[in-house]
Amino acid sequence: MKATKLILCIVAISTMLFAGCNKENGGNNGGSLKGTTWQLDNPHDEDFAIAGDYRVIYTVAFGQNNDVTFTREISWEEYDYYQKPVMTGTYTYSNGSGVAMIHNEGETTDYRITFTVSGDTLTWHFNLRDLILHKQ
Repeated sequence: MKATKLILCIVAISTMLFAGCNKENGGNNGGSLKGTTWQLDNPHDEDFAIAGDYRVIYTVAFGQNNDVTFTREISWEEYDYYQKPVMTGTYTYSNGSGVAMIHNEGETTDYRITFTVSGDTLTWHFNLRDLILHKQ
């Protein structure tokens, strides 16, 4: 009898742990984004189309307290150019859709960014275009 109760207890705890992990992993339509990072490495971004060897790496990082950081790492080797603008703010997220209110570091004007999540893909609607980032 004690062995049966012990086995049932282990099964119940395992079920709760697996259900909790699935929800917190993010990337699924109903899960949490807390602690996740998403990235797009674009070696020939049309917003920065000039001659030479250039690339833009877009990164969206969701913190533990509904905070979000959006960076664009822009580099052109041929011109020895490097810039990494950072935007920070907060976000809300539910059922695969979210809204981020972000601003350039050192400024106070917020920009409203919408986004959607499907599996390991984040579609970040920024600057009149959709950036497709993947979970890291």
